[in-house]
Amino acid sequence: MATERVTIQVESNIGEDGPLSVSDALYQFLDAFEFLGAAIADESGGETVRWRLVTMSKNSPATATGEAYSTDPAVAVAPLVYRGKKRFAEGMAALSEGVVMPWVAEQTGLAKSLLIRNLNGVGRTVFDLDGDAPRTILVEKSARAGLASIEQFEAAQDSASVDKSRSERGTIDANVAEAKTYHGQPALYVRERLSGKVVPCV
Repeated sequence: MATERVTIQVESNIGEDGPLSVSDALYQFLDAFEFLGAAIADESGGETVRWRLVTMSKNSPATATGEAYSTDPAVAVAPLVYRGKKRFAEGMAALSEGVVMPWVAEQTGLAKSLLIRNLNGVGRTVFDLDGDAPRTILVEKSARAGLASIEQFEAAQDSASVDKSRSERGTIDANVAEAKTYHGQPALYVRERLSGKVVPCV
């Protein structure tokens, strides 16, 4: 049976015994649980899932264990968390391979925050999914690959949203036929060379 618990470990970027700032550790824990929650919220009922802090330890590496619960008593949490853990592990693996899954695409700001911190202050973030899915480990290499994937995805989205429609004025080969007005404006009327059609030019 799936468990509702997840343990996250955060380690300094200069090794297991290196200094880790309070803000780096705590924000990494917060973003990690929120990002994991986004994978769970990708299905019906998942948006009601929250995390209850079970344990927290500064012993190297810094560790936090959270237990999922639902704000709606009618929602069965265990299956949601089980499927969410698998979706999360697949999404993180896909990021390293240049693919941004749909649920990640909706959380790119959060994902970038998590990955950038893993390059600046945090050297290693481990998601222990309690046997329901493979452990997900973020190190410098995978964090850089994930960031590159998101940046490429965002650039493609920006390019697709640019309005490339335009108007263009063409040319014709013609001779001036006469000078008069067109809707009250002075105009030259020219005769198109091939068709013989007379065209007003205001």
